[in-house]
Amino acid sequence: MRKFMGRRISFRKFSLTVACLFCFLGLTASATNSPAPFHISATVPLIARDTPGTVRGKIVTSDEKPGAYVTVRLVQAKTFRKTTVSDEHGLFEIRNVPDGDYTIEISLVGASPVSRSISIKGNYVTEVDLRLNLTAKQLQEVVVTGDRINKFASKESDYVAKMPLKDLENPQVTAVVTKELMKDQLVTDIQGALQNTAGGSVQQNPDRTVYIMMRGFEAYGLLRNGISTGQIFDNIDPVNIERLEILKGPSATLFGTSISSYGGVINRVTKKPYDHFGGEIGYAGGQWGLSRFTMDINTALDTAKTALLRVNAAVHDEGSFQDAGSQNSWIIAPSLLYKVNDRFSLSLDVEAGRNNSVPLFESGFGFQSLTATKYSDIRIPYNSSLIGNDTRDHIGSVNVFAGADYKLSDKWVSHTIYAFNQQLRDAYNLVFLNFTSDTTLSRLVSATRSGRVEAYDLQQNFNGQVKTGAIKHRLLLGFDYYSYKIAYPYAYFVYDNNLNFTQPGTANMSSESINSTIAGSTLLHYSSSEYTLAAYATDVINFTDNLIGMAAVRLDHFAAPDPNGYKQNAVSPKFGLIYQPVKNIVSLFVNYLNGFQNQSGSDFFHHAFKPQQANQWEEGVKLDLFDGKLSSTVSYYDILLKDIVRPDPNPSHQGSSIQDGTQRSKGFEVELTANPLPGLNLVAGYGYNENVYVTVDTSLKGKSPVESPRNSINEWISYKIQRGRLKGLIFGFGMNFVSMMYSYLDQYNKVPLPSYAILRATISYDQPKYSVGLRVNNLASQKYWNTNGEAQAPRQISGVLSFRF
Repeated sequence: MRKFMGRRISFRKFSLTVACLFCFLGLTASATNSPAPFHISATVPLIARDTPGTVRGKIVTSDEKPGAYVTVRLVQAKTFRKTTVSDEHGLFEIRNVPDGDYTIEISLVGASPVSRSISIKGNYVTEVDLRLNLTAKQLQEVVVTGDRINKFASKESDYVAKMPLKDLENPQVTAVVTKELMKDQLVTDIQGALQNTAGGSVQQNPDRTVYIMMRGFEAYGLLRNGISTGQIFDNIDPVNIERLEILKGPSATLFGTSISSYGGVINRVTKKPYDHFGGEIGYAGGQWGLSRFTMDINTALDTAKTALLRVNAAVHDEGSFQDAGSQNSWIIAPSLLYKVNDRFSLSLDVEAGRNNSVPLFESGFGFQSLTATKYSDIRIPYNSSLIGNDTRDHIGSVNVFAGADYKLSDKWVSHTIYAFNQQLRDAYNLVFLNFTSDTTLSRLVSATRSGRVEAYDLQQNFNGQVKTGAIKHRLLLGFDYYSYKIAYPYAYFVYDNNLNFTQPGTANMSSESINSTIAGSTLLHYSSSEYTLAAYATDVINFTDNLIGMAAVRLDHFAAPDPNGYKQNAVSPKFGLIYQPVKNIVSLFVNYLNGFQNQSGSDFFHHAFKPQQANQWEEGVKLDLFDGKLSSTVSYYDILLKDIVRPDPNPSHQGSSIQDGTQRSKGFEVELTANPLPGLNLVAGYGYNENVYVTVDTSLKGKSPVESPRNSINEWISYKIQRGRLKGLIFGFGMNFVSMMYSYLDQYNKVPLPSYAILRATISYDQPKYSVGLRVNNLASQKYWNTNGEAQAPRQISGVLSFRF
């Protein structure tokens, strides 16, 4: 997606920079009255989402402490069963429950089960408060059967389809990285979390933005709770992430061309406030100067618990395994929720952060000057930096999100969302390596000072349901206005020539030299602005209980008045069909997804280019077996990218372009999550991709698109001891394999990056009030390189300690 993002962000060439938000927030805690042993409230209308029904509640112990990690089951005879586990605060929620009478059960080994009858009404929340006949200390002494649940496979989402939809009802394939999986792996950065994506290869740009190569294209994290952030992962920290949702395949119909790529898009779901005081503080430390402090504090601001506040923050410092290199970052993310009444709620979230780091480089120029036949043969010392510690990037950002949810009627709800993002880059230095021989290179620098980017997104969605005869329709009607502006001065120059890169410790780049070159240069100035107006609609049609159809369309108007003003209109359709031969257990699906990218310019005959299009056909099966203990998705996809602008091959049209290029990316993916035994959880995935040029410039015929591995595998398995003195001890082991591919600038396939397999392991001890763990990344110290040509870290050992209250 570097090509995809080039028009809009241009971070591959230059930059933007620094803004901080300092937040002063008071935290208060309020006492609560003792609950009844069992309480069922009157049902209340759903505010944020509308259909079907939901049961939620809180479990407390006899001494008024949260009933954490207790298994809750909702059962209706033999036809319906759903299981969840209360979180560390004793809160639980079960969604997508049809109308009817149910039994709710609480299970604890060593304690008598509790069961009660409740009634669920579609479009309403039934609130249930439960009180255990155990103290908090007694609760810690029993084996919680919550570990007998597939905690890595929570796929129900309000965001991926912009409506509440079960995964088995959604014809699009999605992957989820849950907070439980991130906790299991002792994750401290976003790369570690995304490594759990089936069919994905995690990469990082020179400005440290993180993305996944997925289905042959780059997919970035441009969504936060379903709306654009205008920001990539250059300052995203896992401290505020509840889960990651990875939508696979072109997704422009609901999210537009500025947000999604042809491979998909990443949505991060953030942590939300809850109704009592609690929190967690943590510290991670390890090799190469890793020092990370995290904080998560939550409180109700009033005794009625209508105003709720949660603040997450992190400070992260880390050096490098090389002789130079480091990054330092901080983030603070307050989230405020105000429940005006049962029909109306308001929310306000802020994320502010800053990242100061040594620049990364990008290699790929001058590969024809090398005799090396693979990247590992290039004689760059693995532990030696080619930039040094003197030159640094300084990047800051602020995100603001405001939302209003209103219950219009029993069948319709309104969701209004506003997002603002600002990035300022005091300094950003993009360094390109140009090889001139097997031992020498020159370094090219694109240096930006005082760059600025702003993005605004206003979105209005209506969710509802209607019936036409016996057929039920779940509807989404949405409108979106998105604006993006960027401006920065920059200088582009040769820093040095014929540097002998085989000698360690001789490559330090001087910030004084770079700054003096900038001061003596006539800076170039780049600015651009664009906006998008769009309307979209989705109809999920229940033809029968087992046959579901989806039809969606987007009408998109794009305008880029600056610098070379042009306008384009696009129509983006989406279709899907689900058949469940076994209701809520097996789903056979097929989808047609569309993505597009606006194109400026015209051909030799002055015919204006139209938007580039990508169309995907996919079919597969989704499974949810053994009461949710085994979930799997298997699918085959075929993406045809057409209307690519390329050089006109007609000799008489020299210097012109033609819009007839095509590219095809097809393959299959398998994803599996399972909980076969109490305490044993695993997630695994495999992806196979064939990405080829079909109609292309002569120089690229027979070449493989860059950054596209043919095979990728991910796996993680963990076991938590359930009984005895070692109860709470967790062992984890995982692996990621990525096959051979070409670096981003190696479009002529000169020097392939070798395949690699990375092993990871953890051991931790988890208790209700604290946890401590040890993590080993790259257990075998495998040497490998990302698609910039940057050497990646060998074995790293780190420890994590956290306290909960």
